Amino acid sequence: MAQSETMYRLRITIKTSLHNDLMKAYIGWGFIPFLYYFINIFFLRVKDFVKLGLQKNGWKYFVVVSYTFWLYFFDNMLIANNYNILFFIIWFILMEDREYDENLMEEN
Repeated sequence: MAQSETMYRLRITIKTSLHNDLMKAYIGWGFIPFLYYFINIFFLRVKDFVKLGLQKNGWKYFVVVSYTFWLYFFDNMLIANNYNILFFIIWFILMEDREYDENLMEEN
C-alpha cells in the first residue's frame, strides 16, 4: 500500500527496477554476504594469483574486475550473460597462464 502511494505521489507510472547492480546485490544479500563477495572477488582472487607467481596476471585481473564493478555500479550487468561469461573466461585464461609457462620451461 505504501509503495503504490509513494509511486503515485512521485508520479511514477510504471514499475521500474533499481538501476544499480551493486545496490541490488547489497539489498538482496545483506551486508555480510555482500562484504564476503566483495572481498573474495577483489582481494582473495588477486592473492591466489600472487601465490601462484602470476603477479602480472593478478594486476590484469584487478583491472578487469575493477572495470566490471564500475559497470555494475552504473548498469544492470549481473543479468548480462554474455559479459559475465566473458569475464569468467578471462579469469580462467589468466589462471591457465601458469601451466603454459611451466610447459615452456620444461621444453627448454
